[in-house]
Amino acid sequence: MENMVNDNLTITSITETENGNTLIKTDENTYTGIITLADIQNDVTNNIRVAVQWIDNPNNNEQDVSMGENGDPVMRIPIIVHAIQYLGETITPYVETPNP
Repeated sequence: MENMVNDNLTITSITETENGNTLIKTDENTYTGIITLADIQNDVTNNIRVAVQWIDNPNNNEQDVSMGENGDPVMRIPIIVHAIQYLGETITPYVETPNP
């Protein structure tokens, strides 16, 4: 989320909604999933839903109101997809450390 303009937006979940594929959070801003070769050969589409939470921060009221009053607000979320061949490696879930 380091490229997001509004740092009061946080991703609360990322899920694949078409085929029931599992996405595992493997780093702070990284999710890992497996798409089989058969799915690729059969042109199976994976739809990814990103849920975002807007944290209310009174210091940003002017910017928030301006965005809300815009007739067609667009929120751009930068996404990078990195694909490699899966060779059976263990996918280790990310464990967040609490802030002190």
